[in-house]
Amino acid sequence: MDPVSIIGLSAAAVQFSDVGARALLSSLRLLRELREIPHRMADLLTETDKSVERLLYLDSLCQQPSFVSRLSQQQLDSIRPVILDGRNATERLQAVLQPVISDLRKPSKAMRAWAALMSKRREADIEQHLKVITRIHLGRHQKR
Repeated sequence: MDPVSIIGLSAAAVQFSDVGARALLSSLRLLRELREIPHRMADLLTETDKSVERLLYLDSLCQQPSFVSRLSQQQLDSIRPVILDGRNATERLQAVLQPVISDLRKPSKAMRAWAALMSKRREADIEQHLKVITRIHLGRHQKR
């Protein structure tokens, strides 16, 4: 074999090894993320449930005359849309998360693995819902 062929063959082998190593690292990273997903999603659903409860409580306060009498009409008009928008956005996130969590709690390991993979695909949708909630929250603080 001539030297140029040997160099070409060596370069191809190194390139093939590099691609294989990158694929292996990506696969390991994905497996680690898939193992973490059930815990992250459960925590997120718990926080979302708490947020919905808090927003429902605030909404009920805005209906009570004893609370309403302490605020000006301008304050009430400012608070109510924020509570309503926040509650709606949080409930939409809750509706996305609940099926994910129920799928992640299935008895079969294969079903849980599939659910983790599918929830990884839903991550962008969940992040979008969180961004909406953050915008509502930040929008409220910037108006002060």
